[in-house]
Order: sequence, then structure tokens, then C-alpha cells
Amino acid sequence: RSSSSSEKRQEKSLERKGEEGGQDEEEDQIFGQNVFDFAEPFDVSQVISIKAKVKEMNIANYAQGTALLIRSVRTIRKYRESKQDQKQDQQSWRRAEAHRTGKLALKRFDANLRLNLTDHLALCNYGMLLSMVFKDHDLSMKIYEAAHRIDRLHVRTMFYAAISR
Repeated sequence: RSSSSSEKRQEKSLERKGEEGGQDEEEDQIFGQNVFDFAEPFDVSQVISIKAKVKEMNIANYAQGTALLIRSVRTIRKYRESKQDQKQDQQSWRRAEAHRTGKLALKRFDANLRLNLTDHLALCNYGMLLSMVFKDHDLSMKIYEAAHRIDRLHVRTMFYAAISR
């Protein structure tokens, strides 16, 4: 029984492949060739010829910037909490590490905002970074205001603006 049911499954999969094969041939005729058969990397004309919709996503920049922001803020907190217990060289290392990761986060948020200036989430985190790590409260308030103009109901922007003063 099991061999006959497995044979039926194989026949059905072959039928499906045959149907899909016809569809692939039809697409090849429409587009000229299969998308993955190009000898070289995609050229703009090839992307246009297959009528692809290409959109650059900025989620990676936002995620990396946010992770670096969190690391930087945690380092600052550790610096403040253990200021009396640590030696001067450990304190200066923590401060330098916080600024180093903060600068990397700024680069990621800048890359994100170059793609989409209306990303209120990136602006909100950018403002928090400027306020908490770099102590630039005036600039952070301007950035919070810009984020608030984009999304007036974003609670985190309002909260960060309130605590950064």
C-alpha cells in the first residue's frame, strides 16, 4: 500500500513540475530568458526587462543603529553606576567606548535617514543617542520635534523629549 501511495505522490509531483515547466517556458518567452540565467550580475536594463520592483530597505541600518545605541547607553550607565568604584583608566575606557559605539550608531541612523527622511522611529532613536550619549540636548530636541511632526501619536518620541530636558 505504501509503495502505491508513494508512486501516486511522485506522479502528482511530476505533473506539477510539468505544469510549472510550461509556465517557466512561457515566462522565458515573455522576458527573453530566465532571470537566474544571466551570465553576469544584474544590469539595470535587465532589471527593467523583467519588470522587477526594486526598493532599498533601510531596516538593517535602523536595527544596527538601535543595537549600537543600546550598547552605548548601557556603557554610559555602567560608567555612571561604578564611577566611584573604578580607577580612572577604566572610567575613561568606558566613556570612550560609549562614544565610539555612539558614533557608529550615528552613522547607521544617518544611512537610514538618507533613504527615508520621514522615518520617525530613526529620528526618535537619533535624538535619544544625541541626548543620552553626546549630551547635545538642544539638537536632540530639534530632532524630537521633527519626529513628532511626522507622527504626532508616537509616544516614545514624546517620552524621550520629556526626559532629555
